Amino acid sequence: MKKILWTVIFLSFFSLVQAQEHEIIHNRITSEVWDKIAGIKHRVVDDYEYYPIFEEKLKALDGKVVTLKGYIVPIKEGVEHSSFLLSVLPINQCFYCGKNGIPMMVEVNTKKPVRYTENIVNVKGTLKLYNVNAAFACPVVLQQALVSE
Repeated sequence: MKKILWTVIFLSFFSLVQAQEHEIIHNRITSEVWDKIAGIKHRVVDDYEYYPIFEEKLKALDGKVVTLKGYIVPIKEGVEHSSFLLSVLPINQCFYCGKNGIPMMVEVNTKKPVRYTENIVNVKGTLKLYNVNAAFACPVVLQQALVSE
């Protein structure tokens, strides 16, 4: 997860420069499912150990097929990805600026590789919740996902 975070930081900084040049401002994507995911709190053990606390309304979606709109945030180099993060904001908008901090992201594992795009994508997959150390792994994962623009 540290590698993922450093990748996101690097891409965010690089993309921020481009966003400032073009003055592109995106609105945060919202939906009923994203709102439930955003409700995750964390039990902090120390600086590098914190565990998710899932609300009942999110637990009710565990194992269910859901659809989320969002932006692809690659976690590895390449044009096509079978695993990536899905965010409510694009990587060319600074996640670390402003007062609200880093937006919630989910890990996506697809049935087949998808091409990276800066456009909003629709992702349909089985939502799984994991009680893992969120400093190193994503507690919300969409498995067996299909992606469409």
